[in-house]
Amino acid sequence: MNLVKSTFFTHQFSNGVRLIHLPSSSSVAHCGVVINTGTRDELKNEHGMAHLLEHMAFKGTKNRKAFHIIGRIEDVGGEIDAYTTKELTCFYTSFLNRHYKRTLELLSDITFNAIYPEKEIEKEKDVVLEEIQMYKDSPSELIFDDFEELFYAKHPIGRNILGTPKSVKAISRQNIRDFRQRMYNTDQIVITSVGNIKPEMLVRWGEQYFNAHPASFRQEKREEVLSTEVFDKVMKKRTNQAHCITGIEAYHHAHPKRYILRLITNMLAGPAMNTRLNLELREKKGLVYHVESFYTAYSDSGVLGIYFGTDKAKVDRALASIQKELKKLREQKAGTLQMSRARNQLMGQIAIASENYSNMMLAMGKNMLFFNTSDTIKETIDRIERITAEEVLEVSNEIFKQDLFSTLIYK
Repeated sequence: MNLVKSTFFTHQFSNGVRLIHLPSSSSVAHCGVVINTGTRDELKNEHGMAHLLEHMAFKGTKNRKAFHIIGRIEDVGGEIDAYTTKELTCFYTSFLNRHYKRTLELLSDITFNAIYPEKEIEKEKDVVLEEIQMYKDSPSELIFDDFEELFYAKHPIGRNILGTPKSVKAISRQNIRDFRQRMYNTDQIVITSVGNIKPEMLVRWGEQYFNAHPASFRQEKREEVLSTEVFDKVMKKRTNQAHCITGIEAYHHAHPKRYILRLITNMLAGPAMNTRLNLELREKKGLVYHVESFYTAYSDSGVLGIYFGTDKAKVDRALASIQKELKKLREQKAGTLQMSRARNQLMGQIAIASENYSNMMLAMGKNMLFFNTSDTIKETIDRIERITAEEVLEVSNEIFKQDLFSTLIYK
């Protein structure tokens, strides 16, 4: 696989804000702000705060009303959006290269100058409450949140991102301002960019719009994930089919073996149709229509899981087939052809995904935030190419301990 090695430009401003940029020849640029703040950083009385704050950033600043915020990008044909995770908040944009300056100014404005008007807070709470209800109507999505809530039962990282109707309704304007003051620290913010612009211009505008804000350094340390729960639980739901997740604790996002586990996850039930579990559960036995594996890595923990939906009478057979495939991974070393196919498949998926510069921009920002650098696509491909069958066997035995699997079933 012949990939050109890209060179990142990085810079740190005096107030702690960092910048990472990847040059591109495209006329379209992508730029965002990634903040090391998410649901796990909320206090008990703040459940849903990070997500609501992300919504409210677009509802007015010291300089703009809500419709001016959206119009600032959309009036020139660009797009702006945001999302919240358990550990991150991201504001991101796509636009023509000539509009870099206005984009950086706007991103700075919504990050630092949001004012959270009372009237808008109440309206946005209703929007979030509708989002919560809509989510409850989608069991194939809700089960992921319920699984993590049980899995991390003693830790705030287990709480769902949206909050509960009760917790969202209780949030006040002062609560939002206090949370931003405490958690939107300049040393926990990264500007990330992919576009056709000289790095010195990014630094100049970064100085003007981001470094102008006083330094604020993170004082609080996140509550460490010390343990996870092992459970086997059935929840009664009014669904036509059963939904199930079975999973186990896995490596954190900086673990040296994370790439090996990512390869194994892809071998089990990645997006391709020829994965082990898709062939066994769907094509061979007709037990499921859809099966997928996932590996979610946090800064100090991780979870590897397998989701499937099936007829309620077939759940036990499907779970037994999954454990049978996991046992094969623990006991049978993959052959040369199997390993070559698995590596090439994952490398191809990564290379194709890298063509989406918006996704790449966000991934760069996250890597810069946590590692103060970012791997190029070539470096990532090189790591995967070096994975051996012996390493796959070793990691499978480290992770897939049958008595430590937890299972949640909607039935």
